[in-house]
Amino acid sequence: TVFHLGDQLFVVACFVSVAMGTSVGTITLLVPIAAAVSSASGFDLAFCVASVMGGAMFGDNLSFI
Repeated sequence: TVFHLGDQLFVVACFVSVAMGTSVGTITLLVPIAAAVSSASGFDLAFCVASVMGGAMFGDNLSFI
């Protein structure tokens, strides 16, 4: 649902970052998607981008690549 949008962006960013092994690549990949989701859902853009950045940094620290 729309109430769990930040959580979903965070988890997706975690998985992508662990799989890719890079946080910057994950941010580059997911921020345009988060911006489109933000404009479509009415959520704050800064909140959606922060969720992606937090998940990317978290996943990058867990990645063994």
